[in-house]
Amino acid sequence: MPKSEDVMHNAVNEPFLGIVARNGYVEAYDFKTAEKYDFHHSYALSPQGQKYYDDDDTLRFVKYFGDSKYTLEGSPALDPFKKGFSQIQIFARYCVKAGSAPDALFAVADHELGTQYEGKIIGKLEDWV
Repeated sequence: MPKSEDVMHNAVNEPFLGIVARNGYVEAYDFKTAEKYDFHHSYALSPQGQKYYDDDDTLRFVKYFGDSKYTLEGSPALDPFKKGFSQIQIFARYCVKAGSAPDALFAVADHELGTQYEGKIIGKLEDWV
């Protein structure tokens, strides 16, 4: 597992992993907290966050080790310009406000479902703020 000194990030509190529920609830953690919980959403999230984590309508995000971009997961990410649009805007605003670089890229994870945006970069945080 990576250690905090091995990761390049823009700010101490920059979100490293988190969720955005359909109702706008956001829960996110910086690198040191993610490291403490072995880089798993399911370990890091509060009881309230756990309620949303497995919901199909929850957007999950993470920065993988050695990658400077965010990866979006979950049903909202598969349809980012329609179904997931408002959640992705919330994600982008939250990250920029918390210290992420506005020009940080983000992509849709490959869910192996063959949808249009899987595995593709869909913008920069600043494009969605």
